[in-house]
Amino acid sequence: MAHRRRPKVEQPSSDEDDEDVLSRLRNLQMSSGLGVSAIQHRNNNRKTNTRNENVSTIKNDEPPLPLPSDDVEALLSLGLYLVGFGETRQGSSIIRMRRFRAFFGVGPKAIKSIHDDLNRKGHKVTADKLFMAMNWLFTYDTEHVLSGRWKLNEKTIRESVRKVVQQVQSLKDDTIKWEDYTGDDIFIISVDGVHCRIQEVRKDPGAKWYDHKTNSAGVAYEVALGIRSGRIVWIRGPFPASRHDITTFRGEDDPGNGLIDQIPDGMRGIGDSAYRSEPTKMSVSQRGDGLEVKKFKARVKARQETLFSRLKAFNILNHAFRHGFDAHKQCFEACSVAVQYDIDNGHPLFEI
Repeated sequence: MAHRRRPKVEQPSSDEDDEDVLSRLRNLQMSSGLGVSAIQHRNNNRKTNTRNENVSTIKNDEPPLPLPSDDVEALLSLGLYLVGFGETRQGSSIIRMRRFRAFFGVGPKAIKSIHDDLNRKGHKVTADKLFMAMNWLFTYDTEHVLSGRWKLNEKTIRESVRKVVQQVQSLKDDTIKWEDYTGDDIFIISVDGVHCRIQEVRKDPGAKWYDHKTNSAGVAYEVALGIRSGRIVWIRGPFPASRHDITTFRGEDDPGNGLIDQIPDGMRGIGDSAYRSEPTKMSVSQRGDGLEVKKFKARVKARQETLFSRLKAFNILNHAFRHGFDAHKQCFEACSVAVQYDIDNGHPLFEI
């Protein structure tokens, strides 16, 4: 018996997908023209790159594209569109948010707040540049992979990402800062060190870079979290991975400016056994602790680890860093800023 041929189903073209997205974003009645402008800008980029791949499609004198004031759905659509999800492929609200975070590491509200604060400080950051920089920090893909995803040449991506990451890092002083503690507080912070892998340091080789946790070269940062607020209040580093946490805490490399000097008299932080030798400034788990105190300290330390897991979700901090020791601080602080913005915009750490 002869087989009947299945009728050919005509697939929608990429242009039709683009028109669907344009129509949807127009219908959302955004307060600004970001969605439409950004998509038209991307389509122009594709045409320009087809003619000449070496021509940069992101111009330094380009005015910043405004983001929608309150429409998170429109921002979700835009971010997903820029990484290849057309209107017909964006899925349900849950899947869309998961996909968004899988490419950018934080939620759309955090991206919006970062964009607003950068432009408030005078940085002309367009939406596509910010999305691209966040995508690089979170996925840590190579320039060639990013070139295919963002339809730009490698040099343009390299220069744009480096500049935007520096600008995001510049928000650190306004975002991550020491808090005012009242006389009623006793335990004010949790503190611990977090290690990140790096490639071998050729200019300064030695055992000091050895990280026993990853069995490779690494660097360490000291991070403190406000117990009452659940916000990042202190970052210091990087230091060679072999450096002990208590050495960093005491600020032996910079007397008077260590974390130990920031804790007011009569108040203490909470940490692991590495801080046992500073009982007037740090409290660790002890046999004499009551049940409630033990539970409290355990939750405080667990929340610190939750913060570290969010930081390490950024592949640039979880994979061997390949851009030199000096650039690592910039990327670590930019990721920390992004995580803090995410905490402040609907994704907080659990309460103690």
